[in-house]
Amino acid sequence: MNRKAGSHLNPIIYYMKGYVTIALLGNSPERFLNMCNYKKIVIWNLQNKNGTYECCIALKDFWEIKPIVKKTNVHIKVLKKTGVPFFLYNNRKRKLSYISVVIFFMCLFAMSKFCWSIEFEGNQKYTDEVLMNFVKMQGYHHGMALSKIECEQLEKLIRSEYNDINWVSAMIDGTKLIIKVKENTGLLTIEEETIRSCHLIANESGKIVSMITREGVPMVSVGDEVEKGQLLVSGILQLKDDSETIIGEELVKADADVTIERKIPYENQLNRAYKKRIYKKEKQQWFFKIFDYRFEWLPMKINLEQAEVISEEKQVKIFENFYLPFYYGKTKVKLYEEEDAYYTDEEIINKASNELEYYFEKLRKLGVEIIENNVKMLVNEKTVVASGTITIREKIGIQEEIKQEEFTEEITQEYEYN
Repeated sequence: MNRKAGSHLNPIIYYMKGYVTIALLGNSPERFLNMCNYKKIVIWNLQNKNGTYECCIALKDFWEIKPIVKKTNVHIKVLKKTGVPFFLYNNRKRKLSYISVVIFFMCLFAMSKFCWSIEFEGNQKYTDEVLMNFVKMQGYHHGMALSKIECEQLEKLIRSEYNDINWVSAMIDGTKLIIKVKENTGLLTIEEETIRSCHLIANESGKIVSMITREGVPMVSVGDEVEKGQLLVSGILQLKDDSETIIGEELVKADADVTIERKIPYENQLNRAYKKRIYKKEKQQWFFKIFDYRFEWLPMKINLEQAEVISEEKQVKIFENFYLPFYYGKTKVKLYEEEDAYYTDEEIINKASNELEYYFEKLRKLGVEIIENNVKMLVNEKTVVASGTITIREKIGIQEEIKQEEFTEEITQEYEYN
């Protein structure tokens, strides 16, 4: 590379501005290079090919070397033109293409100002469909302007609607609205800013098997049977002097981990008779969707009453969270006929067992520990009945605000007066 300043060349910048590859013809190319160096004209990729110097020079500098060429009596031959200016010049008649590119980026910029995807994280009890329906009822939907989305207001609306959702965080990332929730899995809490003192009340009945009190006065102990609504931990602390005389009361926020063991009933009845599907044919078609308008290739004429339809849909995105209102996917349609059939003893028992295991899995997701399964299955000619009890362990406790009349400030005032 010739020319010291060339060591700091940025190839992207020179490509955008354009440059040419030239050959220096004549008897004094060295003088030409020296004068370019004196005039601070950048030259790079200088090579000697068969006694002829070849180099690259920026398009802007190319028009400034005319006096140097005339003075040094060097002839310039352009070998190659590179860069955006030459590309635009060579394609100057394709104005429609340029206009289309400009319109595309303008549309892309406009769509970046709207929300095209709403995603929920952390929800187990409430499905995405349930939360989405509620969010839409509050006026938040796909295609909504990002400037109109009030995350704090949306968080308060969800917390007020679902009492067993303890924590909500809404944030905008790209064109996606992300709503993270944390559902209650046992111990229900009240936000500290809404209440400063409270009792801990049992929200289920059972036998206490574990209890760790962090704040407040425990009113029950391990081994006690408690009823729903019973006081577990009091938020009123009694202040005593050296003689164990009560001199006042202090309010705190009762907090404890209380685990009970209890039995819950279970009953599920399944019929032996069912409609068996005999699959005849399977079809598949691709579709493309813009906003809520769907376009299909080779639309199928089918009777949906006797067909299983499975759609796989994906949303177009440019970056990780830059979603666009375009969707694509495929639809599988399985045609079938129905006939009467009956489950065998083994099949009906397996089906009932699978449904019972699914019920167990839902309990585990809520933080419930299954201790004993006393569910029995009774099989007869027409049905199978799974019934019995399930022994579980779970955390209980809801915080209840302390009412003003529950404590007596008169005791403290009396002792202060004396």
